Amino acid sequence: MIKCLTNQKVYIGSAVNIARRWKRHRSDLKCNRHDSQHLQNAYNKYGVDNFEFTVIEYVSKENLIIREQYHIDILSKEILFNMCPFAQSCLGRKSSSETRAKISAAGRNRKHSAETRAKLSITNSGWKHSTETKLKMSILASANNKKRSPEVIARIASANRGKRHTAEARAKISVSSRGRKHTIEARAKISATSRGRPSYNKGKPMPEEQKIKQRIGYQERRQSLPIPQYQDNNWLYEHYIVQQLSTLKIADIAKCSSATIQSWLVRYNIPRRPSTMF
Repeated sequence: MIKCLTNQKVYIGSAVNIARRWKRHRSDLKCNRHDSQHLQNAYNKYGVDNFEFTVIEYVSKENLIIREQYHIDILSKEILFNMCPFAQSCLGRKSSSETRAKISAAGRNRKHSAETRAKLSITNSGWKHSTETKLKMSILASANNKKRSPEVIARIASANRGKRHTAEARAKISVSSRGRKHTIEARAKISATSRGRPSYNKGKPMPEEQKIKQRIGYQERRQSLPIPQYQDNNWLYEHYIVQQLSTLKIADIAKCSSATIQSWLVRYNIPRRPSTMF
């Protein structure tokens, strides 16, 4: 259901794939080509921020049109954007193998231009599902994932194996994910889901190339960090010899242990004072 928050009118529809159908609605409205002219006029007048998308109920494929017609019938025509009083759908129509092959070939390797991607981004921004809708979608997605057979999972894994993001895509993902933190509830769910699940790389030796990358990354991170004060020969000599501070006092200033200070005194060959001078 698409609802206009300004005039409280609604549009009733049905779909097998809700996410895909919702994207189509948004695209048609943004491009001023929606099938319902009443809904299109309201969208043009009030703007995207005055509309919300809500899933009324989940039903089987066989009952989609029946339930859509039911909701159309119980609502007054004055508050409906639907131009047709009867529910319509292409559900049940099957394309031939030849037709499906043609559609697949036509859509393969098709890429949106930069301008089109920018327009799609603007179209999809600002729309938010209600908490109830997100919960229903989560339950439905979980149910669909559980129904996947081992053969389907193997095909998905085979199709994605070897695919790599471009450097530009990885940079965008990194920027968008930086600073993002899971809520306590989300972390608890992730922990419960992962508990008892064996690691995907358990027992597999790490490739030498990966070891080199990790080693270089670790060294780069170490170099980017500020050098601790106690690792500065002059600073350590000044505090220990000139100012006559004890290793405990120096450790307190440098936020480390006394054993660490003693270790660096030995490393820099700084002579130790007699114990009576501590």
